Amino acid sequence: FIVNTRPALIKCNHLYFLLITIRMAIMAQFTVIGPDQPVTAIVGEDIVLPCHLSPAMSAENMEVRWSRSDYSSFVHRYRDGKDQTEYQIPEYTGRTEFLKDGIRNGSVALRLHNIRPMDEGRYTCYFESTSFYNDAHMELEVAAFDCWWLLIFTICWASRPLDQTLEFGPVKRADIACIGYLHKQHMDFGPSMTLKHVLKD
Repeated sequence: FIVNTRPALIKCNHLYFLLITIRMAIMAQFTVIGPDQPVTAIVGEDIVLPCHLSPAMSAENMEVRWSRSDYSSFVHRYRDGKDQTEYQIPEYTGRTEFLKDGIRNGSVALRLHNIRPMDEGRYTCYFESTSFYNDAHMELEVAAFDCWWLLIFTICWASRPLDQTLEFGPVKRADIACIGYLHKQHMDFGPSMTLKHVLKD
């Protein structure tokens, strides 16, 4: 009496390859982790928005991008091993830098140069492999309100030069950034010029 074991072996092989496929699919899944607190930036400065994969794995062959609310355009995109500028939001042209020193461990970051008030809001960090994708959200808060504080404070002491006005209170790092930002907007605060002269002009 001969038992035909061929069908049983075929079934075992199918089950084995199915288990391997399921295991590989599970291993290919990942979670994207970003900052758990809002990132605070100051107008005129640079800021870094980090995110990484968990578990740690290489993202060299993945697509990585940061976007705002509109997913059809992006703040920055890394794909096929290089930065992609097509469909980039015009306001971010020349102001983004992809930091990939830790990309083999799934750790990357986006550096935004010359922060503007319009940069404030939610950002999405998105990873996509050949079989899976996921993303994380983060909030960027821009301390542009400090500019208003500085202007109000200066108006109250408008009869004094700006450099003397700042001596009446603690000079915060944001104040200096605001002065630089206003200067870029062609508001010339000379050493002997008061805000009255600026407002008058």
